[in-house]
Amino acid sequence: MFRGIIAAILILTGCGETGGKIEISEIGLSMALPAGWVSEGLEKQDRREYIVKSQFYEPAKRDDNWGNVSLLPLVIATSAGQVIKNQPTLDEYVDNIIEQNQGMEMMLKGLGRILEKIVPGEQKFGEEFQSSVISKHPLTISGFEAIEVVTKANYTIMEVYIGKDDKVITITFRALPEDFPKLEPSFRRAIESIKIK
Repeated sequence: MFRGIIAAILILTGCGETGGKIEISEIGLSMALPAGWVSEGLEKQDRREYIVKSQFYEPAKRDDNWGNVSLLPLVIATSAGQVIKNQPTLDEYVDNIIEQNQGMEMMLKGLGRILEKIVPGEQKFGEEFQSSVISKHPLTISGFEAIEVVTKANYTIMEVYIGKDDKVITITFRALPEDFPKLEPSFRRAIESIKIK
């Protein structure tokens, strides 16, 4: 009983491993963390087999500057989960993710216009979600095809999509726009450190 209470307290307070690296044996991945960042292993699964394998963050700005490693099937699906294409190229997969995000942003902007008519002064709803793709380019990581995408909105997000068999490993780093320039080099070092078996 006492051990269970201690474990619950550690989980709730967010105690994790600091610095060093993360290792996710199920997907054969290891990666150095940005200096001073904390990692937490976790696993969530929803209807589309979305699995977050690790979460990490900057302790001083946990809600703003964070990242994760996730695993998804290599399929193109609608936002409702209906499979449109099995085994697309990694480029098709990433382009679909970008298109779905842009579609969601357009929907939110439309909702913002409707909300403005109902509640004047709420016209900014939806605008905060508008992002732009800063860069998209191919990489090779540990011998696997990969694509890096950097987007900017309220946060700057650097994502690396790595094709492995019939899955996509996604490594995400998110930071406040004012923090991104100082964090980007450590994000890039973390990406360069990725090893996949």
